[in-house]
Amino acid sequence: MKNKVIFIGSGFTKKEQKTVKNIIQKTAKDVAQLLDIKSDVTFTVYRFGIWTSGFTQAKDWIRINIKLKQFKEIDLVETVCHEMNHIAREYFGFSNKQYDLLDTLFAEGLAVAFGLHHSKIKKAPAIFQYRIANLKKWFPEIRKKLHSYSFSYDEWFHGVGRPMCLGYKIGRYLVDQIIKNNPEITIESLTKKSANQLLKLSKVKF
Repeated sequence: MKNKVIFIGSGFTKKEQKTVKNIIQKTAKDVAQLLDIKSDVTFTVYRFGIWTSGFTQAKDWIRINIKLKQFKEIDLVETVCHEMNHIAREYFGFSNKQYDLLDTLFAEGLAVAFGLHHSKIKKAPAIFQYRIANLKKWFPEIRKKLHSYSFSYDEWFHGVGRPMCLGYKIGRYLVDQIIKNNPEITIESLTKKSANQLLKLSKVKF
């Protein structure tokens, strides 16, 4: 597997470029082995914003945004792990597939869980922390939209009219329930399972 790292813009020093490239390539190589990813991946790297984040554009293309202030290696590792998990699950922007709400909750939940686990972040960022009671308030609405393709991603995941990152938190909760109920199961083994299989394993009733 050969990964290409392309820097867009002038926000990086030569030293920073070398550091970022090394982190991305090593992490991507390790994850590819864990998740059996065969395709080469191109990473386009930008410098802006207040946090490090990513977006899986296609099965072979990941966009990485690195925050303007000094970034932490662990945040970049978590982001690469998160986005590579999307590739393994065949969940990306330029796709002919459609994803219903349940598909999307699990795609994001697995990516969050995988990223946190393999980056060894000691405490999940606030955007991924949850209280079960707060999540369950939304279960009746999820039940209505569970297999709908017409849901709003911005509403469920970007906080438009709902709590910020609600979908990520619900997805992480679902994965946490699977691990709790099936301690022998690994996150890697869950990546290729269907959303319906995962829901059954979670024992969560919406």
